Amino acid sequence: MGWSIGFDNNWNRDIGYGVPAYCDHPGCGEEIDRGIAHVCGGEPYGGDYGCGLYFCSQHLYLASYRPQLCAQCRAGMEPFVPTLDHPDWVNHKLTDPSWQQWRDENPTEVVKLKIPQSRSLYNQRIIDRFTAEHIFDWDYPGIKVFKLNDYDFYAGLNLEGCIKVYIEETGLPRDDAIDDPHELSDEDMQKCRFWTDESMTATITFRQYLTGLILDGNKFPDFFASSEC
Repeated sequence: MGWSIGFDNNWNRDIGYGVPAYCDHPGCGEEIDRGIAHVCGGEPYGGDYGCGLYFCSQHLYLASYRPQLCAQCRAGMEPFVPTLDHPDWVNHKLTDPSWQQWRDENPTEVVKLKIPQSRSLYNQRIIDRFTAEHIFDWDYPGIKVFKLNDYDFYAGLNLEGCIKVYIEETGLPRDDAIDDPHELSDEDMQKCRFWTDESMTATITFRQYLTGLILDGNKFPDFFASSEC
């Protein structure tokens, strides 16, 4: 792969020094590119030690026995949630003639690119502003929904992280708080729904609601739903 523009299937994003971007450290906002100089792990896709996300010089750490790493990988923790694409890159893909063939061949991806440009989508806003016809489904790398007991659902990168936050927030012993915890299947994510109006005639799926939380910049692990789904 040439390092001007390529694609990372793990994070489902364009990469390379030709791709303007924001630092993936939460809250940073520093403008960088997705070239090797900024990648956690020092190699394409992160190599053996990194997560493959991209960071400014303030949020990459060097060690004599390891390549450059972000704070999470340096500590042996789960990766950060990646930032959205830089609007300059989104606009380039949506308008530049060099991407016309890609746009013609990938109409669904074009729709997905347009959605993050309106970041003020969700939580109750997700319910209030959109019906099922307006929200598009797709998988976002890493974030999953877990059912922790008969009624509470949390979203996060992994089950144990969700359980830890749930116990901290409820103050309950683990044996009382957690019962048959498990990740929701793709089928469950489509079957379980939120009502979007008081007449209970319009709904959105759990998958659509999760998409909205992610686009709205929600931090995870976090409460997702309480239901008898």
